[in-house]
Amino acid sequence: MRKVWLIACKDMKEGFGRRTVVLRVMIPVLVLPVMYGGIFGYAVRRVAANPKAAAMLSGQMSFYAAFVALLGIMLGTAIAADAIAGEKERRTIEPLMATPVSDLEIFTGKVVAGFLPSILGGYGSAVLFFVTARLLAGAQPLLIPAASNAARLILLAIPVVTAIFLAVGVMVSARSTTVTGATQVSALLTMPVFGGMVYFALRAGGWPFSWLLLVLGGAAAVAILLLLLGARALGREEIIARLD
Repeated sequence: MRKVWLIACKDMKEGFGRRTVVLRVMIPVLVLPVMYGGIFGYAVRRVAANPKAAAMLSGQMSFYAAFVALLGIMLGTAIAADAIAGEKERRTIEPLMATPVSDLEIFTGKVVAGFLPSILGGYGSAVLFFVTARLLAGAQPLLIPAASNAARLILLAIPVVTAIFLAVGVMVSARSTTVTGATQVSALLTMPVFGGMVYFALRAGGWPFSWLLLVLGGAAAVAILLLLLGARALGREEIIARLD
């Protein structure tokens, strides 16, 4: 575990050292939750006198909250894209591959490096959304049952979804020669997953807790499988051969 943490710390330091990349990701993470929260809070205030419209809006809260939380996850995708492709560009991958560290430890360390910023970004974006919506709703209640369901969904789903996103990102990075290429391919692969997660949030807002746990358990199994597949597909010898 210590080796995994050391790899993760090194990658986080290198990832956040590229300020232009981090700022490009941070802007939507900070701005969009406030914007969507403001729109939602204003809508809550407008439909207060219409129970039917309020019920319809209540069903959409999980959708909006999950959308901004998923945007927060993007904070770690920049690190995932740089995980191996960036080291190839900087010619620092050889010392890492030559160390007595297993492929699983390398791959897991790369995923953990993006996991921590993504978790903070996902939860932080959700908090910004709820706080802004609460402020803009004024004296009207913020549809408490819907808000509780949305918060529960985000709290449980963000770690699992983050692990899936980052595992895919590091796998792509291992097969790419440039960070730009890794970023573009990762975006293409994760966009359908992103859309699926938002749709899932819209549908799962009113699910029983047991159903939610069952689906998230399956997603966690997928994340673990991706970690194992990513480690096996890392191709240490192939990466070194491509550098020659």
